[in-house]
Amino acid sequence: MLTAEQRKRYERQVLFGPLGERGQEALHESCVTVAGVGALGALAADMLARAGIGRLRLIDHDVLEISNLQRQMLYDEADVNSSRSKAELAARRLRRVNSSVHLVPVTEKITEENAEDLIGVADLVIDGVDNFRAKFALNRATVKLGIPMIYGALSGTYALSMPIIPGETACLGCVYREEPDEASSETASTAGVIAPTVAAVVALQVANAIKLLIGARGEVIEGLARIDIWDGDFSVVPWPRREGCRICGEYGGGAE
Repeated sequence: MLTAEQRKRYERQVLFGPLGERGQEALHESCVTVAGVGALGALAADMLARAGIGRLRLIDHDVLEISNLQRQMLYDEADVNSSRSKAELAARRLRRVNSSVHLVPVTEKITEENAEDLIGVADLVIDGVDNFRAKFALNRATVKLGIPMIYGALSGTYALSMPIIPGETACLGCVYREEPDEASSETASTAGVIAPTVAAVVALQVANAIKLLIGARGEVIEGLARIDIWDGDFSVVPWPRREGCRICGEYGGGAE
């Protein structure tokens, strides 16, 4: 049951019919791991904290640089001179946004070896990491553990998002038969990025996350969503699970 204070705080959200008080209670009882709290993860964590997620686990080993401020919206100039990790800085800021959320900062680099442990007991994972090695480590770990993950990627004004629901939808191994070569992939550091791109793709990520957390599985936008905020293009490409996917197949979730 929501307290009187919570009802007041989340009044506008509860008024949204598909969510309601029961959905708000589900959010309050949920645990989400935000993997990477740079451009995507910082904004996603902010939205989730304001939405009333009960527990947020924030993973990032990087420290803040001045070039991050243009698009990483949880931080300010004073944070650039801090020796704290982005995970710690994000947790500190979000405690001032919503003190009722239990925040757990984790200052570690995500690898194939530690991804399962870092995810913890999450109900859902938001992908905010900026390299394919970490994304594939998270993909393998979440498929193995049966935890949904919301993939996100961006470059310039173009962005991608896809819900990965183990045993039900395609995973990254279904989309990319082989892990892409980092050197040949465009990133924010090679092609640049503008902040509206971040806001657009994170909105898709968090909306799908909320749907899954409140049990609105049928409302989830499946497939690979592609958006270019400069040209105004938006499309969702249906992406079936691939027979023989090495990741889905290894953990019993491959297409039949």
